[in-house]
Amino acid sequence: YRAMILGDDLTPVSKLSGAFMQPKTPAHLGFAYYESSLVAEWLIQRWGLEKMKSVLADLARGVEMNAALAAHFAPIEKLDAEFAAHVQQLAKGTGPKLDWTAPPPAVLADETKAQTWAAEHLDNFTALLETAKAHLEAKRWAEAKAPLQKLIALWPEQHDAESAYALLAQAHRELGETAAEMALLEKVATLSSDAADACARLMDIAATRQDWRAVIVNADRLAAVNPLLPAPHRAAAEAHEALGEITAAIASYRTLLRLAPPNPAELHYRLARLLHATGDAGAKHEVLLALEETPRFRAALDLLLAIDAKKEKP
Repeated sequence: YRAMILGDDLTPVSKLSGAFMQPKTPAHLGFAYYESSLVAEWLIQRWGLEKMKSVLADLARGVEMNAALAAHFAPIEKLDAEFAAHVQQLAKGTGPKLDWTAPPPAVLADETKAQTWAAEHLDNFTALLETAKAHLEAKRWAEAKAPLQKLIALWPEQHDAESAYALLAQAHRELGETAAEMALLEKVATLSSDAADACARLMDIAATRQDWRAVIVNADRLAAVNPLLPAPHRAAAEAHEALGEITAAIASYRTLLRLAPPNPAELHYRLARLLHATGDAGAKHEVLLALEETPRFRAALDLLLAIDAKKEKP
């Protein structure tokens, strides 16, 4: 979005609501959401959260957007000018060591020309990124490292989920360099707010190593990105269970069951087993649900007998 901010695509604050109605391209729609987040962040940093809450209260009462902004922040023309200056300064400060010149489309379309152009623009963002991607697509994992490492050195703050950190982690993964891969994925998960793939991969590695604390950390990260994914809740439940944290495991299994996952019989059985261990009478209900799904579930039948036997004791 750097080029869009510094080009002609930046929408004034006063007209930003309309940017969602008829975007030129899908990229422009995504940019409208991104710009809106920058506006909200800037307004809160400049004038404070309480004034933003007042704007939201006005909007809830039906006040027009620009009128609400002018009433609590500044005249709308002033907001337009000051935000444009602010966001352009942010864009210019992004990767200041990189050459952001865009290569001509004809150069990118020809592999030989692209290689020549990249050799002549050693610090160019597009040249480094496209060279690395070409190596990755050709499965030249080791060769992809150098341009990606240079991209990171020139722009260490990049926070996109598909950043050079993520691409370099892919190269290390394919080369079997798990420690280096994990270090880079941690960087991605720290810098990006939507690094679902990085969190999922870290979660899987931790589960393979039975590092249950790390499983829980990355399951929580993944659930924060998308709480409707079953995978993080299942991983968290199994990790808590392995650590003997029964209350947390029960909560995770209950959440997982609300998401209608495959093989619910197993999950109802696991939940029943944990509830039975704590003396919770709800264990019988869960084990019956497991048997309703899978009537010949031997372990669930044994658990049902154990629950009934315990109930019959004086």
